Amino acid sequence: MEIEVKGSTEPYQVLLEPYAVVIPGEIFICTTTHRQFKMWNHSKTFIFFHWERMNSSSHIIEVEPSTGRIEENECFDFDLIVTGGKPERVVTSLLCHIEHHHEPIALAVEVSFKGPIVTLSVPSVDFGLMRLGEQTQTTLLLTNTTQLEASWTIEDNQQDHQDAQILVEPCRGVLPPLTSCSVDVFFRPRFCQQLETELELTVENGIGCHLSVRADVQSPQVCLMNCELLFSELYIGVPAKSAVTLFNQTLLPSHFRWMSELQGKQASLCTASFDPSSGVLEPNASMEITVDFTSHTDLELTEVAALCEVQGMNSPLVLGILASKTKKLSVSYSLPSVCSTPDDGSPSELLLDFGGNVVLKRAVTKQFLITNQSAVPAPFTIEAEYFHCHAAKPNTQSKKRFTYVKKPLHSVQAKKVEEKAHEEFVSSLLAHGKGAAFYVLPNTGVLGPFETQTMDVTAYTDMWGEYRDRLICKVGDLEPTLIPMQMTVKGCPLYFQMTGPRPDDQNQGPIIQFGTHVSGGDTVSRSLRINNPTMFDIRMDWETYNVDQDDRKLVDMVVAYGDAFPVKDADGNEVMSGAIRLSDGSIQTAWERARTHHLHCHQHL
Repeated sequence: MEIEVKGSTEPYQVLLEPYAVVIPGEIFICTTTHRQFKMWNHSKTFIFFHWERMNSSSHIIEVEPSTGRIEENECFDFDLIVTGGKPERVVTSLLCHIEHHHEPIALAVEVSFKGPIVTLSVPSVDFGLMRLGEQTQTTLLLTNTTQLEASWTIEDNQQDHQDAQILVEPCRGVLPPLTSCSVDVFFRPRFCQQLETELELTVENGIGCHLSVRADVQSPQVCLMNCELLFSELYIGVPAKSAVTLFNQTLLPSHFRWMSELQGKQASLCTASFDPSSGVLEPNASMEITVDFTSHTDLELTEVAALCEVQGMNSPLVLGILASKTKKLSVSYSLPSVCSTPDDGSPSELLLDFGGNVVLKRAVTKQFLITNQSAVPAPFTIEAEYFHCHAAKPNTQSKKRFTYVKKPLHSVQAKKVEEKAHEEFVSSLLAHGKGAAFYVLPNTGVLGPFETQTMDVTAYTDMWGEYRDRLICKVGDLEPTLIPMQMTVKGCPLYFQMTGPRPDDQNQGPIIQFGTHVSGGDTVSRSLRINNPTMFDIRMDWETYNVDQDDRKLVDMVVAYGDAFPVKDADGNEVMSGAIRLSDGSIQTAWERARTHHLHCHQHL
C-alpha cells in the first residue's frame, strides 16, 4: 500500500550580523583578539550549527561556541577569537555548517598582524673622510617599541664575511618589550674607496630596517709640481736659493718631512736645506718650499737628489737637483777714479802715489777700492810689506781717556786732549823707527757678495826721503795681491828748543837777539838747543852768511862739488871725504857715515 504525501518546504533562513568581521589597524602577533557577532535563525524550526576552526601553522581563528542550537526566530551571540602567528594580512572566511542545510554559511574575516618593531637611533651613518689604515667607530641605539620580545640581528649582506670591513658588536640579541640596547659599529677600511653600503636590521617575526653606511677612504697623495731644480749661477760655498711646490692631491691633511741628507753619487759634494723642512699640507693645498743649495766643488752636478717623506705614502718624493759648474771668488782692485782691474790682471798697473812733495809729519791719505765680483763672501787683510804698523784707532784712545774724566771738558780742553791722543797714536805708528808708516783702514774685515769697499791708506812720516813699499792684500784663499806705493817726503825733523816744532814752517829757524854792544867789546854768545825727535842720526853742517843792508843782489851763485856740506877743519879747509876723525878720536869711514843716515836725499839747513 502506498501513501502519497505532499507538502511545501522552505530553506533555512540564517543571517549573520555582521556578515563580515574586519579588524581595523594591525594587531600584534601572539596576542588574542576578540570580536563579537550574531547569528539569526529566521527559519520555521530550530537549527544545529557547527563552526570550522582555522588552525594553520601561523594563525588561529575560531568561533566560540563552535557548536549549538538556535531556536526559531532567535539570535545567538558568538565570539570571534583571532590569534596571529606572523606579521601579515589575512583575508579568509570561517564556515558554519547548518544541519540539513546543503551549503555552509561563511563569515568573512579580514585582519592584519604585526610583529615586534625595533628602531635605530639614526637612519644612516656617515664616517666621512678617513685615512687608509685608520679605524673608526660609532654607537647605535636599538629600541623595541612594542610589548613583544624582539629577537634581532644586524649584518651587512653586501660584503664577504671573511673580508669584512664593517663589524657590529654585538651583532644579534633579544630585546625585552619597550627596552633599548646599544651596539658599536666598527669600520676598518682595507683599501681606498668611496663606501656606500647598507646594514640590515632583521627582527624575527617583526619589522626591521636598513642602515645606510657611507665613508670616503683615501690615502695621502702628495706630488711635486716640478721634479727637477736647475741652478745655473753657483759659487763655491755660497747658498743659492730656489723653490719647489708641493701639492696635496687628496682631502687629507698630509704631514711631510724633507730628509736632511742628499742622495746620489755626488751627494757628498753639496748640501741643501729646505724651509720649511717639515709641516702639514692642508687638503687640496699647495705649499712653496724654499731650497738653499750649496755646492762645495767646481764640478757640474747631475747626480744629486733630495727626498721628501710623506706620512702614509709608500715611497718618498724625489727632487732631482742639477747644478752647472760653480764660480770661484773673484776680486778686483781700482782707484776711485779709474776702472777696476781684475785680480788676474797685472797688479803693477795699480799704483798708490802719495806725491813727490809730501811735507814731513803731515799725514797724506790715498784711497783704493776692493770689489768682490762674485757672490762668495771672503775675509780680507791688508798691510804694508815693510812700513807696516799696528795701533788702535785714535778715536778709541781718546774715548778711553774721556772715561776717566769725571766732569765734562771745555771745548778747548777737549781739543787739546784730542790732539794729545792723536800725537800718541802717530808716535805708536812710527815707533818701529823706519821713518814712515802706512796705516790702512780698514785693514781687516769681510768682503760681502758683490760688495765694493773703500780702503783708506794714510802715510805718516817723521823722516824725509824717498819711500817705496807694497800693500799685501789677502782676500779669502786667493793669492796675495801686491799694490805698489811710493812717495817723496821733504822737510826737516829738527827743531830749536826755543821755538818748538813748526810743522808748517820747518825750515825757518829762530831769530837770535844779541842786543846792543860796544864795538871791540867782549864776545857775546848765545846757546841754542836743537832737538832731533827721530830715530836717526842727522849730520849738521853750519854755514855763516853776512846779510848786508841795501844789498841789491837777488841771487848768490854758489858752486859746490863733492860731498854736500863737507867737513872742514878749524882753518876752513875741507877734510878728506874718505874718512873723518870724530870728536872722541875714532875714525869714521864714508861707508859708516852712509849707515848713519839711511835716507836717499839730504836736507840742507
